[in-house]
Amino acid sequence: MDPFSAAGLGIEALGLSAKAVAWIKNTVSKKVLVTPPEITVTTKHWDSTSSIIIQNITDRPLFEVQIVCWFDGEQIIEFKPHHMEKPQVITGGITMDSALFILSGFVEDGRHLHVLTLRRLLPKESPEIDLQIKGRGTVKFFPASYSARGDKQILNDGNRVATPFEVPFSMKLSSIGTWLKRTAD
Repeated sequence: MDPFSAAGLGIEALGLSAKAVAWIKNTVSKKVLVTPPEITVTTKHWDSTSSIIIQNITDRPLFEVQIVCWFDGEQIIEFKPHHMEKPQVITGGITMDSALFILSGFVEDGRHLHVLTLRRLLPKESPEIDLQIKGRGTVKFFPASYSARGDKQILNDGNRVATPFEVPFSMKLSSIGTWLKRTAD
């Protein structure tokens, strides 16, 4: 089953051209797998911790891997990734795990989504991301894009961190998430 069938998405929902959808189906989904492709929650309360595994099924590293997390808007999703690389100290005893960023927002028709952006997936690497979901419904996942080149850099001058990002479709951004931790000074 292709990721769009599993996610129940229409081309018009993300504003993608038929050519872009074909590229995702014929290229991205043959290099990146998300297991399971959907999680169904049957209670309105927080569920127990679920997990997704994002797999690079190639023999080459992939960069800027983007996974779309699609839901009906009634759920609240809390991501709890395992540290995927050594956290960077950014300022005043605060460290940041810069391996994963989450872009949250919605598309033109008002449906909510998160875009999980992994900076790098090594060959055959399969990081696991725990999540908790509050609210009934189904949360669906599919790989949307990647880059074969790791040419995007994170700027870290000791006081600020900046990283470029773009998504392969139009969305209204409501927040950007990452993981910060206070360390001993």
